[in-house]
Amino acid sequence: MSKRSTPTRGRKRPRKIVFYLDRNLCNERLIQALRSAGYDLVTYWDDYGRVYRQSVPDPEIIARCGERKHILITADRKLEYTYAPEILAAKIGVVLMPTNNDGVDSWMRRLIAAQERVRAQIAKRRKPYLIRIALDGTLTKLRLYRKTGNTSHFL
Repeated sequence: MSKRSTPTRGRKRPRKIVFYLDRNLCNERLIQALRSAGYDLVTYWDDYGRVYRQSVPDPEIIARCGERKHILITADRKLEYTYAPEILAAKIGVVLMPTNNDGVDSWMRRLIAAQERVRAQIAKRRKPYLIRIALDGTLTKLRLYRKTGNTSHFL
């Protein structure tokens, strides 16, 4: 007769975090650097191909991330407020870099520098939320989306 091991009360198996890289950040160098740094990454290119001018509406991307339980990484500032109802409905996590034009090297540095802090926030938060990353890789803001009202906290 074999014994089955049972998980210790209070100990959870770490959940796998899959990040979804939005269209505005898709770049081969960035994708490779993030994967090398330990990001489990699915990209807009994986889903829709590399035709940049093809524009899939943000609500569709948000819904897809919700269905798959992915954390959306984007530089699209309008997501925070314009699509708050969609973020709430899809129950997703969003990692936002609020400047879209600083380029691949900056995005790379920021996301790699912030990785552990982002993972720590993900581990202790209930979706939906948005985490902002500053130019130096620090986390500057956490927005919690709730039916009773959205709240923001500065980190």
